[in-house]
Amino acid sequence: QMPLLFDTKVLFNRMNHNIYVSNEFAYLSCNDIGIKMLDVSDPRNPQEAGFYNTHGHSNSVLVAGDLIYVADSSNVGIYRNLLMSAPDPNNNQHFPTEFAILSTFPNPFNAMTKISYGLPVASDVLLQVFDISGRKVSTLINNRQQPGIHNTHLTADCLPSGLYFIRLEVPGQVLFRKILLVK
Repeated sequence: QMPLLFDTKVLFNRMNHNIYVSNEFAYLSCNDIGIKMLDVSDPRNPQEAGFYNTHGHSNSVLVAGDLIYVADSSNVGIYRNLLMSAPDPNNNQHFPTEFAILSTFPNPFNAMTKISYGLPVASDVLLQVFDISGRKVSTLINNRQQPGIHNTHLTADCLPSGLYFIRLEVPGQVLFRKILLVK
């Protein structure tokens, strides 16, 4: 019997219907919540790399090139795979194909949420949090970063419950993601 390196039940409390592994990433169809992506380059310590909130129940997943195919009982969804691009010939690392806020997990959250974002090229990055009235409540990142998948955390100990917006700004592009703080 082969030894178990890691049990995904630690990361996911939903039923996983299907898993697809491509290069250093595992894609898990997680029934009613979508597709979770894990960086499994170190199988003993997988890290969440992204999330797609799919429509319907994701029963199976297939990855081909830069596309992710997700099937439920009556539909097939096709998503652009923001984690994959051509590898860097110098270090064989894969970079995202476009700027993106890949995931906020958990969302809704109580005290802390992990924010993952992707940069296809080195960029000046401004990552901020705004409340529902548009008031800036936090600047999480304000510096130049190398291409790749990046993670940071928002600790919301001093913030009241409510709807907030993550704002990722890179030269020529601004992206937003809603997050919900529930205390």
